[in-house]
Amino acid sequence: MSFMRRVRGGASGRIPDWAAFLTESEYKRFRGLVHDWLRAHSRGFREVEGGGIDVDLGAEKPHMIGLLNLAQKCHAAPAEDWAALIAEHLESVINTDAVDAAPSFESVKSMLKVRIYPEDYGAGLPNGELLLVRRPLAPGLIAALAIDYPKTVATVPPDTADGWGVPVDELFEIGLANVRKQDRPGVQRQPLDGGGSISVLIGDSFFVSTWALMLEDFTIPGSPHGAIVAIPNRHVVVFQPIVDLSVVEGTQAVIALAVQMYRDGPGPISPNLYWRRGDRLTLLPTRYAGKTAYFEPPAEFIEVLNQLHKPAPRSPDAG
Repeated sequence: MSFMRRVRGGASGRIPDWAAFLTESEYKRFRGLVHDWLRAHSRGFREVEGGGIDVDLGAEKPHMIGLLNLAQKCHAAPAEDWAALIAEHLESVINTDAVDAAPSFESVKSMLKVRIYPEDYGAGLPNGELLLVRRPLAPGLIAALAIDYPKTVATVPPDTADGWGVPVDELFEIGLANVRKQDRPGVQRQPLDGGGSISVLIGDSFFVSTWALMLEDFTIPGSPHGAIVAIPNRHVVVFQPIVDLSVVEGTQAVIALAVQMYRDGPGPISPNLYWRRGDRLTLLPTRYAGKTAYFEPPAEFIEVLNQLHKPAPRSPDAG
């Protein structure tokens, strides 16, 4: 039902593609509430194609705000909460400017973290490549340094990191260690009909997605073939260790969850499926035709499948 509503909404021509999950009336209300708040708290604003809005805050350059995450939050909340959600979100985003533009390393060391972003993060902004210290992970994904302040998350620009005089490799090690200490997610298991299960790491932290780089804390130690993994949004990682042929059914389940959670957000990252082995993430291509997903694994992955055995049958009492 919700999927069909998205398709109809996006096809109406009155709703931009980035907000296709909203109905026409929802989009109109959302847009009106955003505009009302900005009229009261800025000198002016203009909408930008792709779900952005340029806001004049009286600074030397305009402040660009993305609306996709906010729209997803509202879509998941009761209508009566939208005004408060919008006010809280926009105030938080705008207050990012109040954060020290060049903090000392010692002042933020305990807040430094690694965050996963879509590969094209910042691509629509002027000098977007200067927003953050980034590392490529796999097609569609990058890892970047961020500072997890009490009220906002700020990316670390390259010139700030350069000023710290700390090797970038060490900064990423510190960032991962801080996520491990401070942002451990909950774990949910979803049994598969044919045996085995898929796992979902989930939490409120913006850094749950980073656990895709630390799956050894959750996967079976004796799994030499790694795991299939999806990182649909900042709050979720979906994965299954590759230990037997239940991964065939698991692949379809992970793809379905990833696509849905990517659409629902907030903080969408990627709908894609990846293969995690050691420190390496490999894209596992999926082709979509209408509502059907066709998994097209590379030859290397098929070779692994050919080495696996059937899963043990599930007990009739298994839930």
